Amino acid sequence: MTTNGAGKAHAYIDEHLDQHIARIQEFVRLPTVSTQGIGIVEGAYRLTTILRKAGFREVELVDVGGPNPGVWASIDVGAGKTIASYGFFDSRPAGDRPWTYQPFGATIVNDPARGRVLIGRGASSPKGPLVAWINALEAMIKTETLPVNVMLLIEGDEIEGSPTFPPMFHRYKERLRKVDACFAGGMTQAADGEVSVNLGYRGLLYLELEVSGARWRHGPIDLAAHSSLKNCIHSPVSRLAHVLSSLTDKTGGDICVPGLAEAVAAPTAEDLRLVEGLLERYGDAGIKAAVGLVSLEHVIGDASGRDLLMRYLYAPSLNINGVYAGYHGPGTDVFTVPERAVARLDLRLPPGLTCEHATQCLRRHLDRAGYGDVGIRILAAADWSRTPVDADIVQAVLAYYRSKGFDPAVWPYQGGGGPWSLFQTELDVPIVRQAGLGGGGRRDRGDEYLLLDGDGKVAGLADSEKSQVDIVHTYASR
Repeated sequence: MTTNGAGKAHAYIDEHLDQHIARIQEFVRLPTVSTQGIGIVEGAYRLTTILRKAGFREVELVDVGGPNPGVWASIDVGAGKTIASYGFFDSRPAGDRPWTYQPFGATIVNDPARGRVLIGRGASSPKGPLVAWINALEAMIKTETLPVNVMLLIEGDEIEGSPTFPPMFHRYKERLRKVDACFAGGMTQAADGEVSVNLGYRGLLYLELEVSGARWRHGPIDLAAHSSLKNCIHSPVSRLAHVLSSLTDKTGGDICVPGLAEAVAAPTAEDLRLVEGLLERYGDAGIKAAVGLVSLEHVIGDASGRDLLMRYLYAPSLNINGVYAGYHGPGTDVFTVPERAVARLDLRLPPGLTCEHATQCLRRHLDRAGYGDVGIRILAAADWSRTPVDADIVQAVLAYYRSKGFDPAVWPYQGGGGPWSLFQTELDVPIVRQAGLGGGGRRDRGDEYLLLDGDGKVAGLADSEKSQVDIVHTYASR
């Protein structure tokens, strides 16, 4: 499925592959870790340079307040269709798992099993795929074969829950109204080489619950007290523990906040057909691996097969992401009754359950349980979204994969979600967030890598960029 225009872009990719690898390598070497306040401004400026060199005529650094700017870029070639791409460039911290190579060294290694790989934090997600997509766009721009107009919105704090993306989106919302599809090229092959398409995304609600002496009017107020006084005073930390225990049953598996489960919409007929297709494809035994749970001995209720799949897709989740208060080691006070305690939660919300409704349910639950003083601070919120399987962008991706001999799995929803859903919820734009060949691995461990040559199952960088070109041309021709 290669048009003449796509063929010219393919030739450009082959001729400039070394420069494309070097571009990824240079970007991976620049630490951009939003959770640690490292390099986001520098990363945003570097991206503007990359985009201008790639041929984008309009490139802007986007500052919407706070420490983490984003990037906007646009090119209008007078095409009949326009796509918008969501992207991000902040990576996870290097972490404490061992690295054979420097986490931000972007070292190229000849691996006996995988050929050449580029090793570094962010190589497989998000920096390698993001720059590869820009490389593919450059190939079309420079050969004058770009068949669609393109708008890019790239944020720098996705790992923190994307607090700045909604204001970025709304700054350009009027211009985004002309968009026909939200799509970005990506490196989405699994380790076995297989590909899939996700039609929908669950909502994400990221928040903090805080118990403080100042709001509670019990325990220490504004300043920790010495722990020798604990037999005389209340503890915000203990109160927070009881608050958290009220949110789920004793196993932590089932949510005890009224109104959440009741708001979830029933699967549509199309969803149920896709579910049956997944069960037929993977079998009862394979569903656990397909949803990423193969390494776990037990799941909630020891569910399997259809029950596990339906729970994964359609049950809300409430996760305690972290709890912090008081003593944390060197540099913090010992033997205190802390004056405040905070828990970070992330909730994943299936279709029908909005962030606003979930927040109202949580507030009502806390008030009725006698915890009216507990503060709720919303850190990020993105509602669920769903694209019909017959949307042109979905059909273009499926047609490309099938033309290359793949049998793509089609999922009604993905477990995760994010702010790209704004394109669907506010503009009614169909979304395929990422598609394309290629890949890497170990994005949350040491020695994260991106395949450069391909390993016989997963495509290398050149074929990945070419696949992204082909998908764009396939979409433009529909």
